[in-house]
Amino acid sequence: ESLTVNRDLFSEEVEKLINLLPNINIQIDNNWIKVDYKDIPQVISILKSKFNFCQLIDITAVDTLNNTFDILYILRNLEKNSVAYVKTICHGSAYSITNIFKNADLYECEIYEMFGIRFINHPNLRTIFSNSLEYPLRKSNG
Repeated sequence: ESLTVNRDLFSEEVEKLINLLPNINIQIDNNWIKVDYKDIPQVISILKSKFNFCQLIDITAVDTLNNTFDILYILRNLEKNSVAYVKTICHGSAYSITNIFKNADLYECEIYEMFGIRFINHPNLRTIFSNSLEYPLRKSNG
């Protein structure tokens, strides 16, 4: 069974999310919920607690050049078999969500090692694959 974004459900939930967080600028880009990097912990927390997106499937990053990165979060609601895609743009640092999802720990460490993005409030940000800090997935390295 594939995970899909139900457009009607997505629109309803995004509208509720916007109403719950009136001081946060929430934008929609296709199926992505876009927020400022400083608002990620609050948005992820609300998606988990109020919308039952209880499973963090993945966090990844994309180097968009000039020390600017997209960080992409994929969450799953098991009851509705639906996903929430959350995106933010950062300039070398972002806020950790390890206090919301424990499995964010290794995702954030991997992003740190591959891109050099530091996660603020991460309890133990470290490299996992090597001791080198060359950030192999940065476009400036290739």
